[in-house]
Amino acid sequence: MIAGTAPRRKATIASHSSGRALHLLPHARAAPGGPIRTTPLFVLVLSAVAGGLLLLHACGDPTTPRVGGPPLVGQWSSVRPAPLVQIHLTLLPNGKVLSWGRVGDPQVWDPGTDAFTVVPAPSLLFCAGHDFLPDGRLLVAGGHISDLHGLANTNVFDPAGGTWQALPPMAAGRWYPTNTTLPNGEVLTLAGTDSSAAQVTIPEVWDGTAWPRLTGASLALSYYPRTFVAPDGRVFYAGEEPLSRYLDVTGAGSWTNGPVRRFGRRDYGSAVMYEPGKILYAGGGDPPTNTAETIDLNSANPTWAYTGSMAHARRQMNATLLPPGMCSLRAARRTPASRTRRARCTTPSCGLPRPAAGRRSRATP
Repeated sequence: MIAGTAPRRKATIASHSSGRALHLLPHARAAPGGPIRTTPLFVLVLSAVAGGLLLLHACGDPTTPRVGGPPLVGQWSSVRPAPLVQIHLTLLPNGKVLSWGRVGDPQVWDPGTDAFTVVPAPSLLFCAGHDFLPDGRLLVAGGHISDLHGLANTNVFDPAGGTWQALPPMAAGRWYPTNTTLPNGEVLTLAGTDSSAAQVTIPEVWDGTAWPRLTGASLALSYYPRTFVAPDGRVFYAGEEPLSRYLDVTGAGSWTNGPVRRFGRRDYGSAVMYEPGKILYAGGGDPPTNTAETIDLNSANPTWAYTGSMAHARRQMNATLLPPGMCSLRAARRTPASRTRRARCTTPSCGLPRPAAGRRSRATP
């Protein structure tokens, strides 16, 4: 690690349709006359814009002109063309963006040149789960046979070489699973539906060579569970269901009940860990809600508590961490027939939402 920089952190957002993830990684940058520091790459790609990119510039760089008002502002760029509908997106450690959609090959976008490079994968990755390995490679678990029917495939993307590697498959296919990188570098995969469209109830853990099954932790969960590594090393399940839980991945695995959320079921809402051990869960539900809740897993007795509400009820929304410790909530449906266009920023720790400066985001379909 370079002196003066912060540890690498990851933010995961749920996509507009089904909780797929975009990973944001800070990169080192030298302030004029000062030490090297880390600021988040200011790239945000909304998969809802068919054949186009939208970039969000979070003005955390002191050399970037500000537009007055709050110390952190932002604005949307114009739409840029893209050769695919980008449903799954990952910001790579090298600053490039890997994406893929329902059809076609994955592609890597270089923000410096605006060029897209095709990087064919060994299998169809739509509706898979993905998270980073400690060495910066991206592990992708599962994939698409047809709607509700998942592949058992394991694929790893190496950003350095721009290449894929097929690894041993899981015991069951998974469509809409969640990957969570554990403190020891292994990767937990939860939920999804298999090749016969049956719910996969037994978690699996990639240990570097194979997928041991946590047979003591069988549990049916909704698509793309919102999971985070808790301060004590267990995996915290924040939702969609009202009852949160802890998963102990040691041995055969086991679940322990956690606190119940205040609102109830938040399907198609979005959750982020905005500070270590602190989680914000906003929106979701049917009909959708504008409410949001937080929990601090560092406390002796963690409990969910309401924080500031959004101006609009939202589901199928994206939540992305912004510097420093803020969260942008964007591009969501208010009802099946309407759309929310206004982006908002919120500071979860004080529960004071405020409109995001700049242009409005494009609506999700």
